[in-house]
Amino acid sequence: MRYRTCRIGVHGRNDHVFTDDDFRVIRESGVEAVKMMSQTEPAVFRQIKEINPDIEIITRLYDDRIGHGHPTPAEFVERMAPVMAALQPYCAKYQIANEPNHVQRYEGWGPDGADARDFNQWFLETYRLLKQACPWASLGFPGLAIPDFAHRDRAWLEICRPAIERADWLGVHCYWQTPPDQPSVMLDEHFGLTFKHYHRQYPDKTLEILECGNSNVHNPQWPISEDDIAREYVAWLQEVFSHAYINSASFFLLSSPDQASWDFFSWRTENNFVKPVVHAIGRMHRPRANRLRARRRPCSRRPHKQRLRCRTPSPTTRSSTPFYDASVKLGLGDWTLLEKAGLSLGELVKDRNGRYASAPVTQIAALSEDERQAVLAELADFAAGVSFGPPSDKPQGWRGSVPTGLGVRPSMPPQPA
Repeated sequence: MRYRTCRIGVHGRNDHVFTDDDFRVIRESGVEAVKMMSQTEPAVFRQIKEINPDIEIITRLYDDRIGHGHPTPAEFVERMAPVMAALQPYCAKYQIANEPNHVQRYEGWGPDGADARDFNQWFLETYRLLKQACPWASLGFPGLAIPDFAHRDRAWLEICRPAIERADWLGVHCYWQTPPDQPSVMLDEHFGLTFKHYHRQYPDKTLEILECGNSNVHNPQWPISEDDIAREYVAWLQEVFSHAYINSASFFLLSSPDQASWDFFSWRTENNFVKPVVHAIGRMHRPRANRLRARRRPCSRRPHKQRLRCRTPSPTTRSSTPFYDASVKLGLGDWTLLEKAGLSLGELVKDRNGRYASAPVTQIAALSEDERQAVLAELADFAAGVSFGPPSDKPQGWRGSVPTGLGVRPSMPPQPA
């Protein structure tokens, strides 16, 4: 797989304003999309676009009257149209509502068929009125709460077919959990790869993964390290990149003033600690994008092929470091690529100053094209003296697997308007 359409994203801070640390995380992670909340001040949107004008912003239209009930379409549009007009310089995509099928019913509806039929009609009328008020806007059907056994998202997908077909795109939520002693459902179609079912139902719709991530916090008996979560996110993205119908995937959550509820998901803490996922996402291997300009490291502005022809270091045993870094960025085991290339770390360690005597990287048939390109890119950076921080910054190992019984991830609670 040489190309991708999916933008790497993060769900923005669920607050009116961002802090300097939030903008720092956006810069250092190199995210290409940010999922925003409509109550966030327009100045925040402007600053995000100043960091990277190519970042795509998708905004959830948040109405605090949606709880165990909801406003009429006309009431909703009356409040949201002015907000969208203010955000027009920065954002063209909007998500109408959020997880309306949630079993707890605090998103205005619930999981039952009657709820789905009511939301279908509500969405159709809301879409019509919003298009009249803001014809320039791209309006999406919201991500539904998962898993199906709790929230009946798959029944909703069928009942709401008229609304989904009318929508400009389809939102998806993908969550998974990883127990310490069972295979992961990260790559299961009811959890981490939910989008596959959505695509089969609506093959002509572009998908936006509006929320995604590990939710082990809802099963306290399944602790998981921050390093392991970072590993999972890199590995999960490599799978997502292979599906050309996905435009973006935004991990939940950049940060939150409500640490009691959202510290587990946040990419930084409120005392300014940046979690390993930020560094892992920032330095991971990114296949070239065919619909967006992929973020490049500051070490080179030259075309990709030229960059790979940069002078490489004398191939001493230190060349094992690029194999290690490439393996990490592809979400593989620490020394997987080294071993796959037929090299022995033990033998290399015996002679730390010895010269590399195996085949050139471009001729190692056991490596895939993506793997060769990842190693070559690391060799180029290694030669240029690029540093990604001390070894302690690197994600260390991950338990790439998940559960049979999942706790239900609650939707984001209402925020002040």
